[in-house]
Amino acid sequence: DVSDMKIFIADKSIKKIVYLVTGRSLAHLNRLQEKYYQTERKELYSELEKITSHHMKDGFVSLLSVSSNFYYYCAYELYNAMEGAGTDEGPVTRIIATRADKDLGNIKKVFF
Repeated sequence: DVSDMKIFIADKSIKKIVYLVTGRSLAHLNRLQEKYYQTERKELYSELEKITSHHMKDGFVSLLSVSSNFYYYCAYELYNAMEGAGTDEGPVTRIIATRADKDLGNIKKVFF
């Protein structure tokens, strides 16, 4: 997968990158990031940021963040939803309503 990803990035083959990134489990995606860094000495997300537009970039960064540290990602999303005046209730409700008690405890540890 790492050699495929290198080719897809070099060719700017966004459709193939999307297929590769979204067609794998989070654990597989995490291993892909680790192996990509080991072989290329570059972070996969930073390479993808260079060749994608704003919304696609956000999507890739989110997927890669979730695969790296799910609890940190949830805490980050909660923080952003509650930051500033008012609260964006959508992400808060989605995260809290869909997580098990054990997950919420781990998110709480990361958040605080």
